[in-house]
Amino acid sequence: LYPVMAAVVCGARIGANLAASLANMKISEQIEALEVMAVDPLSYLVSPRLWAVTIALPLLCGYADVVGLAASYVGAVYQLDLDPGSFITQVQEQVRLVDIGAGLFKGLIMGWLVAVISCFHGYSVAKRDGAEGVGVATNLAIVHGAVMCIVVNLFLSWMIYG
Repeated sequence: LYPVMAAVVCGARIGANLAASLANMKISEQIEALEVMAVDPLSYLVSPRLWAVTIALPLLCGYADVVGLAASYVGAVYQLDLDPGSFITQVQEQVRLVDIGAGLFKGLIMGWLVAVISCFHGYSVAKRDGAEGVGVATNLAIVHGAVMCIVVNLFLSWMIYG
């Protein structure tokens, strides 16, 4: 569940930023200026953003796993009066390496997906769309990114766990 939560929450924040910044560059003709200077806008603007989100989201998923386990430990030991040794033993027995790997893999795929969707919507704004086009692109990036993360999570869970 952590990869989906991280992807949806960060996808909304990061996706909005990516789409809005690229859309603003598009309507203010900054991308055309790069093309005039013989700079490929996709490799200069989109590629670093794509790599950054693709790398950052699995790291965030790993961090969310650690925080979730720590919060579970605190809740189980201090709220439910469970023996700390029993909790750690159960975690070691129930959490498999494939579960951790699957979560990080899902984070990688969803990070890439959020970046691609957001950059696509931001890059596809036309100059004539103006500020309204920036808002529409940002909204579409958030909604499509969240929906695709949920759909991809369903598909990947089915593929990994059967």
